[in-house]
Amino acid sequence: MAKDFKKTTKKVRARYLSVDVWRTHFGPISIAAIYDVYSQKLNVPYRDAKRLDFTNCVDALRKLESPEYIPHSQR
Repeated sequence: MAKDFKKTTKKVRARYLSVDVWRTHFGPISIAAIYDVYSQKLNVPYRDAKRLDFTNCVDALRKLESPEYIPHSQR
C-alpha cells in the first residue's frame, strides 16, 4: 500500500504596497519594503533587487516620484 503524500502549495509572499522614500532614516521593515517596492515598480526580481545598493534603490524610487530629484551620487 502506497503512502499518501500531502501536496504542499507554495505560499505567496506578502508584498508591500508603498513606502515613504523621503524619510531620513529607515528601519528594518522600511528597508525590506524599499527593496520590495523597487522590485515591483522597476520589474526587477526581488532576489536581484536585494543584492543592489540600498542608496541606489532609494534614489530610483525618489526619482520615480519626483522627476526633478537629483540622486545622492550626483550631488
